[in-house]
Amino acid sequence: MTRPRREHPAAIPGHFPQYLLLLLLPLVRGVRYIRISDGFPRWLRGTWIDLTAIGLLLLLPALAWWRRTYDLTPERIRLRRGLIWRRTTYIPLGLVTTLTVERPLWLRLLGAARVAADTDAGNHRMADIRLTVGKARAGLFLPETGEGYTLPISPGRVWLLALLASDSLSGVLLLATVFRQSGILLGEGLQQTLLDNLEAAADAIAVIPRTAALLTLVLLVGWLVGTGRHLLRHLPFSVCRHRDNLTLRAGLLSYRTHCCAVSAINYADRRQTLAAYLLRLHTVYISCTGYGKDKNTLAVLLPPARHRQSHRELRTVLPALAPARITLRPVRGALLRYIRLPLLLLAAVPPVGQTARVLFPLWRELITYLCLMAVLPCLWLLTVRVLDRCTAGLGHAHGRYTLCYSRRLTLHRVTVPDHKVAAVHVRQSLWQRRRGTCDVKVYSYHEFRHPHRVRHLRLEDVHKQLDITN
Repeated sequence: MTRPRREHPAAIPGHFPQYLLLLLLPLVRGVRYIRISDGFPRWLRGTWIDLTAIGLLLLLPALAWWRRTYDLTPERIRLRRGLIWRRTTYIPLGLVTTLTVERPLWLRLLGAARVAADTDAGNHRMADIRLTVGKARAGLFLPETGEGYTLPISPGRVWLLALLASDSLSGVLLLATVFRQSGILLGEGLQQTLLDNLEAAADAIAVIPRTAALLTLVLLVGWLVGTGRHLLRHLPFSVCRHRDNLTLRAGLLSYRTHCCAVSAINYADRRQTLAAYLLRLHTVYISCTGYGKDKNTLAVLLPPARHRQSHRELRTVLPALAPARITLRPVRGALLRYIRLPLLLLAAVPPVGQTARVLFPLWRELITYLCLMAVLPCLWLLTVRVLDRCTAGLGHAHGRYTLCYSRRLTLHRVTVPDHKVAAVHVRQSLWQRRRGTCDVKVYSYHEFRHPHRVRHLRLEDVHKQLDITN
């Protein structure tokens, strides 16, 4: 594919949002003339202005699609676009970190696919190049995989991934969007029926206040919605390694294929939530620019599995990122440093709740319930921090770092190759200077600036392990 080609016509609707400002012209005219007595005849005489704006809204996206061309060679991808100012983007294929081919249901019906290419130099919010091409041409962008090693991933592990990775907040936001659109598309009658059913379910829970029951039900339904969304996006799931290419396929309604360059993977992260820790399950994620950039896609490499199986599969697929042995552990007496924040949060709940009950006496029952609910995440965080104290550590061997730490409510075990480490910071507070301890922050190459931090290690041991001189 060397001569310039245009995208599939299914790409035309994607150009509409940048020209929606044209609708302001008929809107402003309507607001202007609706306030005067003879406004309608005067507005009618100028309808050609509105028709021109609407015509441009329909014409400009088609022209933008016509002027947008691409071509692909074995060395690079070139994209040219722009109606007035022409812009050309070149991306060498050797520098592409992740190449994604996605085929949502509506594009499959049109015989099209969406291709996205990312590099380390691109924007962390959007792909460097994004194209809508025909189904046959989409396969030309993917590297030749040949025969590789494919890991068998059972559907049960994907179900566990959806259950453990789901969170209520994103589900509630999605649920609120669907609920609002249902009232617009299907009428307010259905919307009111849904509300009545939700209130009836809340009334059935007589042990807590009605508002609190509604909140609990909304969070529960939001968690279930998030679980269902992860299932649709990741079931079925497969992983294949061929030379320097890692191919991950997922999606039930929207088929997605991610091709990640193994040399571009920044680190591997074996994560555990509290539930996963109790079940002794590990989920392996990777950091590779472009993979997991979509907010609804998890950058997962291996769905939840037991420790030995997870470790064996990681060594099979990415042997260079197998964890190194942990040699440095937090010093004794460091427990308070780990649990200080959750203890302060727990101590703040009673006075805040009492103050709220005094200020809002009519809501005393609801405030009491919310205070009890607020204690749960604090206890959750406290438990995670205690586990963090027991599992935290740092190791450096065979050209890679391994760091065990917690961030928010998740335990991490990160392995970073030496050539992917941007900086290592050894930090001491005044209290740590007296005790001869320090915190170690390892900054790795990544789209987001999140350091890997291990707390309260002995400074002398850190200097020896990392070969640091004073």
